[in-house]
Amino acid sequence: MFAESQNGRIRRVDLRTGESRSITPRAPSEDNPENTNIVPAPPVGTEIRWNWNTPFLLSPHNPRILHAGGNRFFTSRDRGETWTMSPDLTKDIDRDAEVVMGVANAVPRCSQFDRGWNAIRRGTMASPCGAASRR
Repeated sequence: MFAESQNGRIRRVDLRTGESRSITPRAPSEDNPENTNIVPAPPVGTEIRWNWNTPFLLSPHNPRILHAGGNRFFTSRDRGETWTMSPDLTKDIDRDAEVVMGVANAVPRCSQFDRGWNAIRRGTMASPCGAASRR
């Protein structure tokens, strides 16, 4: 079984043993340039960006093939042990600098401090980020 969560996290679970392991595509880092499961290994510092949820798809033709998408498209032919990676498919545009229909797109983003009890203690109302208006 496969499972996904935020920021590119993908796991493979063996339902017989209960063993769970991360199969998230990993680019090499400055601290550990050998710690990558992408073949061929991209340069150190290669940026991989993910959305909130991690879209992935199992091949209907081969249960060993798995695809995942972020700013790059990933394919694994061995159930997530190794991955191939496409080039960056985005234009890497700063969306806060964009103007859409004449309106600046610098929309406030929620943080953990803008919601829940912190917002109530500050007296902010429960708007999209809890900070649009005060009581």
